[in-house]
Amino acid sequence: MELSSGSEIGADSTIRINGVYRRDQGLQSLSGDDLGTAANEGAVGARFDWQPTARDAMTLQADYKIGARDTTTFNIDPAQIDPTPIPVLTAVDYNEFSVLGRWRREHSEQLDYSFQAYYTTVSREELGYFDFEWSIADLDFGANWRLNETHDVNFGLSLRAMSDRFVLIDPRVDFLDREGTDYWISGYVQDDITLIAETLRLTIGAKLEYNDFTGVEFQPGVRMFYRPNQDLAIWGAVSRAVRTPSRFERYADFQLAALPPNTGRNPSPLPIFTSFLGKPDAEAENLLAYEAGFRANIAPQWSIDVAGYYNFYDSLAEPTVIAVEPNFIPNVPFPLSLTTTAQFQFRGKAETWGLEALIKGQVAPWWHSQLGYSYFKGRTGTDRLSGERFNGFLPLDGSPEHQATLSNNFQLSTSLALNTQLRFVDELIGGQVPSYFDGDVRLRYEAPNGLELSLVGENLLEPRRFEFLFDTYPAPRSTVPRNVALELRYRF
Repeated sequence: MELSSGSEIGADSTIRINGVYRRDQGLQSLSGDDLGTAANEGAVGARFDWQPTARDAMTLQADYKIGARDTTTFNIDPAQIDPTPIPVLTAVDYNEFSVLGRWRREHSEQLDYSFQAYYTTVSREELGYFDFEWSIADLDFGANWRLNETHDVNFGLSLRAMSDRFVLIDPRVDFLDREGTDYWISGYVQDDITLIAETLRLTIGAKLEYNDFTGVEFQPGVRMFYRPNQDLAIWGAVSRAVRTPSRFERYADFQLAALPPNTGRNPSPLPIFTSFLGKPDAEAENLLAYEAGFRANIAPQWSIDVAGYYNFYDSLAEPTVIAVEPNFIPNVPFPLSLTTTAQFQFRGKAETWGLEALIKGQVAPWWHSQLGYSYFKGRTGTDRLSGERFNGFLPLDGSPEHQATLSNNFQLSTSLALNTQLRFVDELIGGQVPSYFDGDVRLRYEAPNGLELSLVGENLLEPRRFEFLFDTYPAPRSTVPRNVALELRYRF
């Protein structure tokens, strides 16, 4: 349910107030049982816009959100003997407050700039493991300088501070540093260069960032756009990006997972209980990306977009076993299980490549259609120390190799519309998550008085669907259920 109202409070100012309430059924087990109670979420917000002069625009916005749900997770045997997971119903509760202020000024026809200040604070209980408080303060300056007909320059500066504090609930989920503050300073500049008007454009830019845990990070990029005629556009780009390590990768101290004996991931005769430590001196992951594509008009009201990419990743976070210990109990002379301690080492390498294509057009004045397809492939590098392939925290085969979507939008009358989508997603992890077809339907009626009524069906082709598997995290295998809903909206 959503309510919003806006009005003018003067010749140069407006205000808008909105509220949202959402109730979500949540996930189900493979047998169809609910894995927790329904999620309840609510939000309220207000936005004030003021234009004191023809060149100035100001915005002040505040939002508050709250939510709660229960879900089933798995615990492990505290004696570290039996690897059978123990299902436990745990809670997720959160509340969040944010405020934003922005001032934009058009200094001249060639120059405009903006200042923005943002603050958000979150309090959250996570799955019965810990409570945490998290806040971000952010200051941004951005400008656009249209130097001449050839150069269009964007530049800016950002300052950010993030503070968090963890309160331990479950001793198996801890952080080496339970409280801390991180800082970022970054600046960017980008020049959009028109080499041939309406035909050839070159964009070059870079972002330079400093943070207090990995130091200086440099991210340059270059992009070329070429339009030989009105029916064809070609582009290509090369860029470098980094991903700085998360709080989890730097300071985690988790003991959550267990591997049964004589299985694919644990061929030994003893169960293995895994412990994970973060690496405080973690490094940033690096990406070098190559992209190219084109858009062409292939018939009246029809176009095709094709894009290909190749990505090379370096210094990837690689979970590496650094210790193995046997577990004993009194009066038993031999170990009944093993505990392995793993830690991220930032030396993994990987390559990914793929293709995305989209054909869209108008079959009839009242019928628009769109067909999309994506192909994804990748491989990891070889560890020089062990001679084995890097495993990665999230394996590459956890992403589907093939995906396809067919969407159709029918305007049946001036007030009645029908939207349909049929999609295919390929199998994951060698078939452990099967491929599937599924479909969604939305029938929408718009009355002249502002009333809008929609009948929505999601995941209609089967009662429930298994979509993802991540054995490292102790959670039951969950499915997305079929969902049918009636939506009512009234504008006044």
